[in-house]
Amino acid sequence: MTLHFFSKPEGRNGTLMGHAPAGLLMMGIASFLMFQMFLRVRRIQHFLKTNLNHKKKNESSRSIGAIYAQAHFPEKDMMMYRTIGTIVVVGTGIMMVAEQMAKMFDPTYKGSFQHQILYFNFMMIGLSQILESYGRLPPESARIVFGVTMMVEYIMLYPHAKMKEGAVDQSLHVYQSYFGFVNSLAMFYSVANPKSVVAYIFAMAIFFLQGCWWITIGFYMGGIDYAPHMIPTILASEILLLTLVIMILCASFLPPTPPSSSNDNTQKNNNKNINSYNNWHNDTDLEDTSEQLFEPLSLAME
Repeated sequence: MTLHFFSKPEGRNGTLMGHAPAGLLMMGIASFLMFQMFLRVRRIQHFLKTNLNHKKKNESSRSIGAIYAQAHFPEKDMMMYRTIGTIVVVGTGIMMVAEQMAKMFDPTYKGSFQHQILYFNFMMIGLSQILESYGRLPPESARIVFGVTMMVEYIMLYPHAKMKEGAVDQSLHVYQSYFGFVNSLAMFYSVANPKSVVAYIFAMAIFFLQGCWWITIGFYMGGIDYAPHMIPTILASEILLLTLVIMILCASFLPPTPPSSSNDNTQKNNNKNINSYNNWHNDTDLEDTSEQLFEPLSLAME
């Protein structure tokens, strides 16, 4: 079977290159942010190991989420935010131009306006990151805009999916719209509960899965035939593989969870740990601990 990159095979209303670049961009950003989060958690774990005595280690490990929220939410690395925002704006801008060119070369092409709005919707994420990085928007604005854009994606894609004539094409786009809805709720929850590292991991995982699914749709548009009853199986395979990878990362980077305790001083200890970490984080050059951050992953399970 021939795979078409730019042309539309018979019975298809899109192309591989009209879907895959957006998926690759989403997967790349989600991968970077997730791996960065794991490295930051590893850094916090290193701080707790080296700066607290043995008796306090079990209790202090419960405060990793609190320390992470205090140190990294709202995002403090404005250069990183600005860079990602610029990549998103430029990437979606190129896609909008390519969409318009496709319309010029193929007057029978339908859906250009809807696709342009969808691309502009994703561009809003990058614009909000750039503006927040310059202090022109309040803290956490970019993450809130992210949640809004994911909800807009659902609002646009669900009726778009229902108008599809083929059962396979419709199923592919319906699932994609569901991802947007779930991603929106996950990010809003993460913003409302910044101490929940799990919520942030879940939001980035769904964003990564969205990218995988756009590429899956792209392969279908490029000429790969899927049986209608196989669509849920393909989706389940991608979800399970991604879950396995995240489980391995969590087991490698996150510390073991200590037994629960009814100690009334837990919150006070958390506050002390947060202040200590902030002072240590500001006084410590990242390069001084780079070797410890990139030790074999098995050492993180000690």
